[in-house]
Amino acid sequence: AYNTVRSFYRNQRFANDVLGHVERGLHLSIIGFTSSNWMIRNSSTLLLSTIVQRIFGPSKTKDGEENLSKKNSMTSREFFNKYPSLFHLFYEELEKSTRFFS
Repeated sequence: AYNTVRSFYRNQRFANDVLGHVERGLHLSIIGFTSSNWMIRNSSTLLLSTIVQRIFGPSKTKDGEENLSKKNSMTSREFFNKYPSLFHLFYEELEKSTRFFS
């Protein structure tokens, strides 16, 4: 199922249709990281990278960190205004992981 969802985000024909579902896709991929099944964790990672590429676009520079493109960037304020439910998801997951180490 994760790979099927990923194929929708990757396909250019669905580019405009999937933009309204980016939050749900990111939520699905992040929750998948906690699965005990390796295949789900792996698919979650692939889904996350596909969605990040859909949000920010492909990297335009190939000459290292010296000339990073500002075109494919977004501030945290812009990101969380665009995808408000992800702030709470990221906060909760970060809180869970820091409890594990303390």
